[in-house]
Amino acid sequence: MNAIYFSNGAYGIEAASQYYFSKPTGELTKAELAFLAAIPNNPEYYNPLEHFDATKKRQERMLEQMVANGALEQDEYESLIKSTIKLDLSTPVDLYPDYVTYVHQELKNLVASSEGLYKSLQSTDVTIRKSAETELDKKVKKLLNSGVTIHTALDTKLQTQSKTAVQSKIGVNDIEGALVVIQHHTHELVSLIGGKDYKKNSFNRAYQSYRQPGSAIKPLLDYAPYLEETDADINQLVSGASYCSNSYCPKNYSGDSYGMVTLRTAFAQSYNTPAIRLFEKTGVETSFKYLDAFDFKKVSKKDHHTSSAIGGFEYGMSPLELTNAYTSFHDGNYQPARAITKVTDQEGKVLYKWKDRSKEIWNKRTVAKMRQLLHETTLSGTARKAYFPTDYVGGKTGTTNDVKDMWFVGLTANYTTGVWIGRDKPSNLQSIYSYSPHLLIWKDISQTAE
Repeated sequence: MNAIYFSNGAYGIEAASQYYFSKPTGELTKAELAFLAAIPNNPEYYNPLEHFDATKKRQERMLEQMVANGALEQDEYESLIKSTIKLDLSTPVDLYPDYVTYVHQELKNLVASSEGLYKSLQSTDVTIRKSAETELDKKVKKLLNSGVTIHTALDTKLQTQSKTAVQSKIGVNDIEGALVVIQHHTHELVSLIGGKDYKKNSFNRAYQSYRQPGSAIKPLLDYAPYLEETDADINQLVSGASYCSNSYCPKNYSGDSYGMVTLRTAFAQSYNTPAIRLFEKTGVETSFKYLDAFDFKKVSKKDHHTSSAIGGFEYGMSPLELTNAYTSFHDGNYQPARAITKVTDQEGKVLYKWKDRSKEIWNKRTVAKMRQLLHETTLSGTARKAYFPTDYVGGKTGTTNDVKDMWFVGLTANYTTGVWIGRDKPSNLQSIYSYSPHLLIWKDISQTAE
């Protein structure tokens, strides 16, 4: 009685009483109790919110059977079936709306993948795609109404502290933020913040917002591919002088020309012209071959040009995608991070589970060098405010043109965490740039997680 499913996410008679009538079972009338008892036989068909009449009809049939079996007097039966049933729904409290909204999206992806619908959902044929979407919606709705349990990797303590960190470091203004924390050993998504004051099912910036990555793309597109292809030493020299090609003349952030600098210095100080030169030495197509190994949904052939080396993408990427890609600097392997660990029925039988396989992107030598470069950035480079003494800390900042986006994605011994700061309608963030809220948020969360 305390575990059986009563539809609409209510498990157990007490939860059902509170949800449908906003009072405990001890205060329910016999007619209301009988009405609730009608639901578990088929929680989807007898869902009072969608099939009230069917639920009421079953309630009356059950009471009639009680009369037939001598468990209820005829006059009381007649009184009960005439009693008005008026639902008084309680408002459920969504403790972790950012994460829960994403879980529902991931559940659809999991069902689509498991049921062979994924290819049809990507079809360019509108009829095929719409048909697949309709079928998927039906399957997911039926699944949820059957009383399943969705097991997730959510770290509730970390989620609460992540929300607090984002809110306290950004303040009361129109500037927004998103945050993603992945436990890279297990590829589990343990925390996700979709906005400063996120409401369930609203626009979730952690996975629905696609923004220019700025210099945060350099490790993935410029440095790691170059090291992987050449096995170069990080103290190797590269030109930091001015650069021009076919009227494309990007500047270093300071506007200065640096002459010959080591890869270590160029990376830590986030110089632009050395990154472009490394990108060109590796080759546009070769560099993108590595980037294509990650699940960047909106990166396309149109992005295969020089300006992408310093973040000039057509659409960009989401905080979840970029953070996910950085997990490859833990051990060289990549696997999509998942919030859902499994989906089970009422008997505990596993109905759905991800079957992802890890794939190697970088060899061990490249990983070791990249981890040194990322660490150097927090010691002496653009991310000094993110540093704290621990087994390992490293990461890369990213700032887009006119300071419209501020990024920091970094790793500790156990977690890869990404932070994005910006406005929904992109505009200059110079007023908070020197304060570095993205670095302070990252530090707060990483210290807590470790």
